[in-house]
Amino acid sequence: MRMLRVQRYTYYFILGVMAYLSLAYYIHFRSPQIQEWTPLRDTGQDTHSRPVSIQEKDGIRNISTWQRTTDQMRLIDASNYHGTDVHRPLYFEKENINIKLGKIKFGSVEFQNLEHIYVYAAFLDKRIQNKTYARIFALQRTTNLEGLLCRFYLGENKETALTVFTEKYEMCENHGKGYGGYIYTCQVPELIHDTPTTVSLSTYSTNFAQSNPQLTLNLTPLQSNSNSDSQLSFFRVCVPPIFGNIPLNILIQYIELTKILGGSKLFFYKYNVSKSVEKLLKYYTAKGDIHVLNWNLPPGVNVFNIWYNGQLLAIQDCLYRNMAAFKFLLFTDLDEILIPRQANNWVTMLHNMALKSEHSLSNLDDIAGFSFQSVFFGPNQEPDPGQTLQFLQRRDRTQVTSKIRSKLLIQPSHVFELGIHHMSRPIRDNMTVMSVGPDEALLHHYRSCVRSFDANMKCYPQIRDDTVLKYADLLNALTRSVMLDVLNLLKQS
Repeated sequence: MRMLRVQRYTYYFILGVMAYLSLAYYIHFRSPQIQEWTPLRDTGQDTHSRPVSIQEKDGIRNISTWQRTTDQMRLIDASNYHGTDVHRPLYFEKENINIKLGKIKFGSVEFQNLEHIYVYAAFLDKRIQNKTYARIFALQRTTNLEGLLCRFYLGENKETALTVFTEKYEMCENHGKGYGGYIYTCQVPELIHDTPTTVSLSTYSTNFAQSNPQLTLNLTPLQSNSNSDSQLSFFRVCVPPIFGNIPLNILIQYIELTKILGGSKLFFYKYNVSKSVEKLLKYYTAKGDIHVLNWNLPPGVNVFNIWYNGQLLAIQDCLYRNMAAFKFLLFTDLDEILIPRQANNWVTMLHNMALKSEHSLSNLDDIAGFSFQSVFFGPNQEPDPGQTLQFLQRRDRTQVTSKIRSKLLIQPSHVFELGIHHMSRPIRDNMTVMSVGPDEALLHHYRSCVRSFDANMKCYPQIRDDTVLKYADLLNALTRSVMLDVLNLLKQS
């Protein structure tokens, strides 16, 4: 009898263990559960009525989103979308993508060593009337007094060389680290009648005339063949080097919400990530939603002797690489989302701001960019049990906004150098940055509140902010769809 009782208890115990393991598997793998993640970089807490969602408000008349076609990306109106079809929005056509992850290769930013000056990009700049400049971007020790010389050649056979001194400009936020970013500028001589396609570089010294060119770089034009705004895509989002153990659902939420808001493409710099994140980046690359570059710093350059893995250098690289193709660039980290308060997307937000300032989006010649204040949505708060995504769960935020930890939406053609949180230098001195009030938009920063670098920041009191919930149905549907696709891809690979 005792033996039968032991067998019965053993049977029930095994059933209980199997049920627990099944439930754990479902929660971890089959649902887009929230995972707490705070980025390693230095990149707190508002509580119940839900605002009208964008599906329910005027049939989402103002929302526009990007839909891939066979030959182009085109902007369409999603006004026929109804909230009752949340699991399959009409504007979101499910794509059957046969992705071969192994065949997708990322490009790379190449740091080329020239006497311990690591050059990584060169551009031909004609933005200043009647002048043409070569802009060379480099990484070097901040104690290195060496600079660069530019050489241009005359004639098809390049028999005559013209040597030009460069102006050495130190980037604004090297923060006293051992290595920092620099921009070298040399003016193309008037004797060069044809537009140069290359520049040869050498270091200078007291006997610079004896120096021979050691490195030749292609010059990428900053202007497109047509300067018409109709030839430009509207928004691209630049993400500085990503690294560390990034949960897949955080990255998916960030990309999908950025697309909902109007980001036509995202530009990532991949520094050091897990294999699963790399596969997710390849998935989005195959869909055409993002562009990824490997960010491999030179040997000996690391987190200890350069600011945030060269974040500022990557910002300038993304600024100049995308100048000819995009009207606006937005720079954010993975834990930051720019949320309009009154409009539903960035296009409508800008139109509203332009009307209030007596500008139009086609006439912003004196505005280099827009600066947005930030608020903290910290992790130490009771999550909404009705939501599963972090950007929707955290809705207690700081009442005080930060004007120091701001982020910028810029017109890249108007900018010479961009800082992490500010406009460092426009291309012309008469250009300004428009400060956007918190009633128009706020940068939601999903991390613990910090006061460093901002003496006016106060982490308390906190208030409830449900603005993001207007995107809840769309974001949930898109995130779940991608999660299922990616989980299947990870299983296959």
